[in-house]
Amino acid sequence: MDLKHVFILRQHEKKQQFKREETITRDKLMHWLEEIKEATIHIELKNVGAMANQLLWKLNNDHKQLYREDEWSRLMHPLFIILQQEGDTPIEEIKDGTVLLFNDNLASLNHCKAMIEDLGYTINVATTRQQLIKRFYDRKPDILMLDASTDVNLTHQLVKRLRERATEAFIPIVIFYDTMMDEDKQQFYDEDVNDILSHDVSAPLLDRFIENRLRYRRFLQSNSFIDELTKAYNRSYLDKIWWDLTRAYHHSEQPFSLALIDLDHFKTINDTYGHNVGDDVLVRFSSLFFEMKRPEDYFIRYGGEEFIMLLPQMNRQEAVQYMDEIRERFEAIAFHARQDTFQVTFTVGLDAYQGKADTLQDLTERADKALYLGKEAGRNQVYSYQEDLRSEKRNVIQLALVDDDAFMRSYLTDRLKTLALSEFAVEVTAYPDAETFLTSNWLTHEGKKLLILDLILPGLSGIELLEEIEMQLQEDRFNCLMITGQQKSKEVIKGLERGASDYMIKPFDFNQLVNHIIPLL
Repeated sequence: MDLKHVFILRQHEKKQQFKREETITRDKLMHWLEEIKEATIHIELKNVGAMANQLLWKLNNDHKQLYREDEWSRLMHPLFIILQQEGDTPIEEIKDGTVLLFNDNLASLNHCKAMIEDLGYTINVATTRQQLIKRFYDRKPDILMLDASTDVNLTHQLVKRLRERATEAFIPIVIFYDTMMDEDKQQFYDEDVNDILSHDVSAPLLDRFIENRLRYRRFLQSNSFIDELTKAYNRSYLDKIWWDLTRAYHHSEQPFSLALIDLDHFKTINDTYGHNVGDDVLVRFSSLFFEMKRPEDYFIRYGGEEFIMLLPQMNRQEAVQYMDEIRERFEAIAFHARQDTFQVTFTVGLDAYQGKADTLQDLTERADKALYLGKEAGRNQVYSYQEDLRSEKRNVIQLALVDDDAFMRSYLTDRLKTLALSEFAVEVTAYPDAETFLTSNWLTHEGKKLLILDLILPGLSGIELLEEIEMQLQEDRFNCLMITGQQKSKEVIKGLERGASDYMIKPFDFNQLVNHIIPLL
């Protein structure tokens, strides 16, 4: 996949991200167009850059501050048309939505996975109960699909285990079956399953079905502003709060700060004690913030274990002191699980609003840079953003290729180095075998990591390498894409059980590889 195609994919992802929000600010639209205009200087998309420039001129002469989806879509439509004409994959064919599929039969799993991928959706797979629960919490899918063909009783157990959290997050649960008694169907509906589908459903019908459920989920999300678990506001409410705070700033120059908060080593808590204990930690964490925050502060669950505090009438120095007081209180709390007692800490990155040209994305990115440096400096501290902060490591994706085929290593390394992602630079390192990989320092790199792993290797196998990695790597910043030549290989199941994120079956072309890589980054 060339730079042009990756750029077009990214614009589609941005468009779908905006569609999830009820309104978009003028500043956010202008920031997007400025990014497009700048990027097209470096790739052969002059028509796209020219159109982005025209739309910037229109926005500069428009005094409207908030745009509904129908308004900004109409404004941006000429740009979308040019992007579709320029792309070798029509932009509207790339779907927004992630499906988590559970199936312990590899042949059936391959069939369903291929069908859903061909429809254009991102799909994650699980083949065991433990793996499903972990990926449900970690990957946060838009739709959960469970295959009941092999073991209907196990499927009932999975539904009972996940239905409460699925309901809270508006995630529909869908059951697939070959044959099923009416009594089982009735029981599934009593257990709050949303839909039951036969395996022989056609691809066009499945496509319409998924789109229907995704639309309804977006509707529910856009009309709900409270996170059920923590009782904090959710991201849907963030833009509304932002508009009120910026208006107050410009009216009376009232300062405000944004703090981005991340619980330290939260994945380790989930992995060690289970997600129920992790949920208890989140609830206690949120309770402390509600106890200590001022009435005018806004506490928002930004995603997973990340939260935002918006602090009206508080400058950067005041915000640092305020957040540090909460941090000290939280680290003193004792948690109990099994026979252990443990403490949890969090790290904060923050900055203050800078004025009219400052957008929510700008302020959040600065807070995120400060948060990264706080993590790098040892965690459990509050970092404020300074103009001279530099975090170059954060903007790098470390991509490793382990394959004993010298030609494939050379070819894929050269092609992968051409990937251009707006948020990240890509560094590619190739290894001929598992032993060479393990003696390198690749696992110690900070930031995002992706391993492309051929399962058939001399010496240690791909599965044995995954087992070694599982023991060494603690942070949740690692994904693995397995490569195999056997459709029904038991090694695929083993790899997924040991933490691999996805798999591909040989032969494949480079475009297919990139389409599997992008969702993992």
